[in-house]
Amino acid sequence: KVTVSDEDGILIATPKYYADSAFTEPVTDIVFTNTYSAPNGTVILEAAKILTGRDLLAEEFDFVVTECATGKPVAYGDNVSEAVNGSAAKVTFSSISYTLAQVRGDNNATSRSFEYWMAEVKPVHLKGIAENTQKFKVIVTVTDTGDGRLETSAQYYKVGENDTLT
Repeated sequence: KVTVSDEDGILIATPKYYADSAFTEPVTDIVFTNTYSAPNGTVILEAAKILTGRDLLAEEFDFVVTECATGKPVAYGDNVSEAVNGSAAKVTFSSISYTLAQVRGDNNATSRSFEYWMAEVKPVHLKGIAENTQKFKVIVTVTDTGDGRLETSAQYYKVGENDTLT
């Protein structure tokens, strides 16, 4: 709403801003607010299974990805992703999803890393097959691209080694 007053022959226009069309709720500041968001980012971890001495059958072996707590393995508690081998020796885990709030955290970060252990679950039901105790560390980096996307990438490491697996 604009009020016009005449001050010694000079017209002065004074705007007043209202939050409603009935002009009953005055506001002092005009602020346009936009909200940034990004849909969840996901990662699907994969591995290979090799069995020597006989043919590998589909769904013979179980695998798990568990969260690391400050670099230490979680003893199969709080499983975040599980899988079984396929007949082609491929192991594909269920997807792990990340939100913008997880990436941002308390310090409004644009990228955050999440650490996991990947291991085979002891095959107690399979006779004559040696247990594989090898664990792999997986570091998933989730990055807010700033254009409404969360990108994920995974790096795999052998436990006790610094070399990235390809």
